[in-house]
Amino acid sequence: MDTNPLYEYSPVKLRKKRCASSGSRFSSRFVCMKLEVKKIYSKGAYRQECVVLKVLEDCEIGRYLISKAGFSDHGKVAVRCKQAYWFPDQKVKKGDFVWLYTRAAGAGEQDFWNSGPKATTYTFFWGLGMEVWDNEWEYIVIVEAAEWIGKPVEEA
Repeated sequence: MDTNPLYEYSPVKLRKKRCASSGSRFSSRFVCMKLEVKKIYSKGAYRQECVVLKVLEDCEIGRYLISKAGFSDHGKVAVRCKQAYWFPDQKVKKGDFVWLYTRAAGAGEQDFWNSGPKATTYTFFWGLGMEVWDNEWEYIVIVEAAEWIGKPVEEA
C-alpha cells in the first residue's frame, strides 16, 4: 500500500471506494462531503462561467474551499492549486444550491441569495480576471477546512 498521504486521501481513491455505484471512477459525487458539484456552466466563457454546487447535508459553507487541480497518471492530486476560493461564512441547508461565478461582481452586483419554495440559491463571485474551467483535464477540488490557523507572513 502506498503511504503517501496525497494518495491515501486523494479524491480519486475516495471515489473508487465510496462511489462504486456511480459506474465512474471520476464521479463528481463525494459521499464523505456535504457538497456535490452539479455542473460548470459556460466553461471558458469568462462573464458566464459558473460552478453550481448542491448541498447534500446542512452545513456551514464557510468551511469549504474550491480550487482547480490536475491529477497525475497514478491518480494522485497534483499539488499545483493555482487558484482557490474560500467561501464566506454562511449556513446552508440540504437541497440548497451554491453558485460560484469566476468573475468579479459587476456594478450593482454582490454576493446574494434567493429563497425559493423548496431551496435557497446562494450566489458568490470569485473575482478572478480570467476563466478558470477551460481545460478538460483539470478537476474541481473541494476541501473542507474544519480547523485552520493563520499567521501574518511578516511574523512567520
